[in-house]
Amino acid sequence: MAIRGLMPLVAENWEVLKEGPFGPLLVTQHITKENCDNPDDYELEKLEALFEPSANTPVTTTSPSELEVCAQALAILRRVFRLPYAPNKTWLDVRGAVFIWPGAVSQEFVDLLFERRPEALVLLAYFCVLLKRINSYWYFEGLGVGLLERVGEGLDSWGEGWREWIAWAEREPTV
Repeated sequence: MAIRGLMPLVAENWEVLKEGPFGPLLVTQHITKENCDNPDDYELEKLEALFEPSANTPVTTTSPSELEVCAQALAILRRVFRLPYAPNKTWLDVRGAVFIWPGAVSQEFVDLLFERRPEALVLLAYFCVLLKRINSYWYFEGLGVGLLERVGEGLDSWGEGWREWIAWAEREPTV
């Protein structure tokens, strides 16, 4: 919650931050294959299909407006994933990037997580990939793997078909 409390400070200093190492996160251009340096972005891009109201996904009760909230959270996650690869980064690596997404997503998305909605859980599973990549730091040790296991259990409670959406996150190695 402390991370979320920093967002008003960020808003007040938007222009200054946009010129620094956070610039790639703050610029809200749509990420395409042509403008993305993140080698894993194709995996994140696949999730866009999950948030289309007419998507052929497992049964859910998520409304079109809630799917839009998830799509916005995905856009932020894609920008966070690409931060360590941004050409103008100075100090920001995965250790720094993991602190950004939890504070940048909307309260509506956080509410969907608390409700354990499957689409929100899928995004949380992909965030766990970043946590798994910094597992070697004692203060993150086991966090990504443990959280991913809980996400999988939460998805299993929604029935068949949801677990396959996090297969990439589960396959990604812990570093």
